[in-house]
Amino acid sequence: GFQHSAFALPITASWHSYFAVPDVSHAVLELDRCSPWNHIMVTNNSNVFSDLIPTGVSEAFTGFNAPIGGHSSDPAYWDDEFKATASVTECPELKVKVWDHVAADEAKVLWADSNFRWMQVFTGTMR
Repeated sequence: GFQHSAFALPITASWHSYFAVPDVSHAVLELDRCSPWNHIMVTNNSNVFSDLIPTGVSEAFTGFNAPIGGHSSDPAYWDDEFKATASVTECPELKVKVWDHVAADEAKVLWADSNFRWMQVFTGTMR
């Protein structure tokens, strides 16, 4: 049967949209500026030494909007979830933009409607 508990259940719902870029370390990612964003914290506060299960804790996040970083052979590693904190009224749709590099003229855009306020960033690199 159904078990009741005083503890929060770690759960997430996401999809994995992939964008091809020539060099991950030079790619620029922008979470929609319409909303502030929170970084969802995981066990050990590490996306490498963790089971990647959300702890129920989040913290304000203002990163990205610049090259991902690292080197072509070893780009910065991201396998993280982010939550938009603005209300649906303030930001009825959310966009994530990905540019191939800082001087790119065009961005690839992922739209999310008002029912989905979460984004996952995975750089595709291995750890």
